[in-house]
Amino acid sequence: MSRPRRLHRRLLGLGAVLLAALAALWLGVLSEPRVELLGPSIIANLHEVDPGRFYRSGQLNPSQLQSTLDTLDIRTIINLRGYETEDDWYQQEIRVAERNGVAHHNVRLSSSSLPQPEEIERLLSLYGEVERPILVHCHGGADRAGEASALYQIEYMGRSPEEALAMLSFPYRHLSWLKPAKRYFIERYQGEQWVRNGYEPCDPEHFHYYRARHCRPQGGPES
Repeated sequence: MSRPRRLHRRLLGLGAVLLAALAALWLGVLSEPRVELLGPSIIANLHEVDPGRFYRSGQLNPSQLQSTLDTLDIRTIINLRGYETEDDWYQQEIRVAERNGVAHHNVRLSSSSLPQPEEIERLLSLYGEVERPILVHCHGGADRAGEASALYQIEYMGRSPEEALAMLSFPYRHLSWLKPAKRYFIERYQGEQWVRNGYEPCDPEHFHYYRARHCRPQGGPES
């Protein structure tokens, strides 16, 4: 076999290995900590945040959700996608929760923009009131679930904002360059009192991270 052909095969082999490693990382196989539920963890980005107390995921179908509730003894579900009474996924989730006697709560967070103060206040209030273990989920489990998990780690696990940013990273399928507002908020988070009294998402300095339809740009009409 000629040298160019051998080199070509080696490069192809290396490329295949790199692609496989990236795919595994993207699916959460290499991330830690990880819940050892192979199906849900790969398909719906299911991860352990605080052992026995707090978990995060993407949208689970009814069978995945039932398996997760059974295995982890989940007592509370916090849905970060909002109150969507007409959607099948929402109705299915409610039915599974009711059948298992699991409390279900809704908080609507944006996957791409800064949260409103009342949204974070509601989330933190739930963290302080509901029965554990808690499962928080959004659609993909990467952005809103990452933001909610980072807040939990800061408030209940003693993590600094810098440490909690690990919840918004590539192993959890979060792409910071695509959704920069999530990490931006956690980097600036200063606690619940700050959310109530000092946090203003419509401040002009935040416009790069906030969709215009929520705020009125300085000197311009509200969109």
